[in-house]
Amino acid sequence: MTFDEFDGKMRVYEESLDQIILPDMYIVARLDGRSFTKLTKETCKFETPFDIRFRDLMVDTLKKLMDSGFRIIYTNRSGL
Repeated sequence: MTFDEFDGKMRVYEESLDQIILPDMYIVARLDGRSFTKLTKETCKFETPFDIRFRDLMVDTLKKLMDSGFRIIYTNRSGL
């Protein structure tokens, strides 16, 4: 399955009108960016295929999200 096929299948689960999270209900957060390619290749000019500055920004973003007030359950599943 290509990324575009997978992306299309997962988008049916996205709903911008869902504004309530019920207690004890699990959710999955899919983080998507606008003009991400422009940011990484033109604005910031990150090195490919890996740039430590980009990694540090992603780690900082994750730390903020994990400290957002939600009860976070982190699962590490190999192969995903």
